Amino acid sequence: MEYIIFGIAAVGVICVMIYQNSKIAEIWQEAADRLDLEFSDGGLIGGSTIEGRHRGVDVEVSSVTRGSRRRRKTYTVTAADVRAPCMKYITVTEHGLSDTIGTFFGGDDEKTGDQSFDSEFRITGRLNDQSRKSLQNPKVQKVLRDLAETYEYFKIEEGTLQFEQRQRKPTPSEVVLRINRAVDAAEIIDDAVGIDSRTSTEQVSTQQKPSSESLFPDPDADNDFGEPRQSASPEREPESSEVW
Repeated sequence: MEYIIFGIAAVGVICVMIYQNSKIAEIWQEAADRLDLEFSDGGLIGGSTIEGRHRGVDVEVSSVTRGSRRRRKTYTVTAADVRAPCMKYITVTEHGLSDTIGTFFGGDDEKTGDQSFDSEFRITGRLNDQSRKSLQNPKVQKVLRDLAETYEYFKIEEGTLQFEQRQRKPTPSEVVLRINRAVDAAEIIDDAVGIDSRTSTEQVSTQQKPSSESLFPDPDADNDFGEPRQSASPEREPESSEVW
């Protein structure tokens, strides 16, 4: 009898997983269709992805699950390629307690020369004159601060800008919004070093590029992205291969 009850419970859990993953797949498929991007269904175990080129910028949306049992949390990860070559040799993240301790004991971080920005962000790698100038640009600093404050985790690493957020099941409009936020940020960084992100060796996007002013239209919103600001970044947990 116990085995029968266990079997029924297991089947129930599997059915719930299939239903939840199918609903997520529908949402991501609709978001991908709106932007003419490719959607890949992760099936039973999840792991669906959206990828392709939007407004001349390579983008990808995926998900990752961290923790175990009751501490398991799933995050939507949005990434966009930054074409400026100088950004491929540095990593930019928010300063955390561990970074402060590491610096105190002789950690070797790069500095832009802007004390306010350097106190908020940690830069590692090879910072040259061009990447330093880009990070000193007020528009670049503004968009990086807003990303860091809006989302739970943010970084630029090896030429990829990435941020993530844990939340309820997102709507297609929310997925589209995040992709556009990532592309906006990549364009601002590229513009700071004189690169037009829309120009590709394969094609040139005909969609009008938004002005920097139009990216942040509402000064009274919760933040420049119109999404609630996150509290302090949570403790990072080991990644799991299981995704939704």
